[in-house]
Amino acid sequence: MKKFDELNVQQSEHKFCGDKIAMKKLLRKKVIIEDYRIVPSKFPEKGNEHRLDLQILLGEEQHITWTISKGLQETIQKIDKKDLPFETVIVSKNDRYIFT
Repeated sequence: MKKFDELNVQQSEHKFCGDKIAMKKLLRKKVIIEDYRIVPSKFPEKGNEHRLDLQILLGEEQHITWTISKGLQETIQKIDKKDLPFETVIVSKNDRYIFT
């Protein structure tokens, strides 16, 4: 039987970590966005092609949250990854999530 290190498999070095937290629990709280990724949605049949995953720091604790908000997806893609982390407050305005 082969050992794992003989299989020449590259493991992902960057993984999001922390407890999952719902976006609605983060609204109007100061958070630090440490990283993000946009991935295919698990529910494309509902018109949600992509999902935004956020690695955040809330106080001293790391969390992961996610959203299908197209507004947040469009906005965060304009931020160069070298500018991470950044501090923000996420609010709901006119039924949309926005960074402030």
